Amino acid sequence: MNATGAPQGRGWQRTLAAGMLPLLLLGCTTFITPTGASAQERMSIEPPATSLRIEQLAAGYQPAGRLGFSLRDTAVTEQLYRRGSGADQGVLWSAQFDSRWNLTEDQLDRWSAQAIGMLVDGLGSDVRLGAWQRLDASDVGDQRIAYRYTLVRPTGDTVGEATIVVYTRGEQVGVAGAANLGGRSPIDAAGLARALDPRTSRA
Repeated sequence: MNATGAPQGRGWQRTLAAGMLPLLLLGCTTFITPTGASAQERMSIEPPATSLRIEQLAAGYQPAGRLGFSLRDTAVTEQLYRRGSGADQGVLWSAQFDSRWNLTEDQLDRWSAQAIGMLVDGLGSDVRLGAWQRLDASDVGDQRIAYRYTLVRPTGDTVGEATIVVYTRGEQVGVAGAANLGGRSPIDAAGLARALDPRTSRA
């Protein structure tokens, strides 16, 4: 954990080596899924699909392919949208997949760690995760973990915000992420998860 009590974005190898990971306290990291977790991953059935697309939730965002989030022998459905560039850019992202392994809080945190690290890395090599706190997503899914991070430069200057939610519905897992430089995203990961979670969106 760094001086602000927060994990880092790019350079997760150095982050892990330095022990700057909330996994030690709350289970949130920024490293690729470790071997122990990967060994549990098996081929999933057809991943869940959602008819709601992210561009329906926030204007100005354009489809941007894939974030690259992957799990061994598991089909993952992704939506990735971006807007702007440089110091004024934003990313909205979601992923869904079916799980056949134990959905513990530690497991959800591993996926959160992998996703948030990749999300922030996509904003630039000089953007890192700063201070963090729990994000309220208590109405999403059967179980969930959720975090809000400040985004900082290597100098420590705050430049934006990132949020991540990993939630379950039975054996289905949803991941939602939002990151924005130059201010807050028009919708955070909790709002995105609520909109994409079929039961919550119909409530």
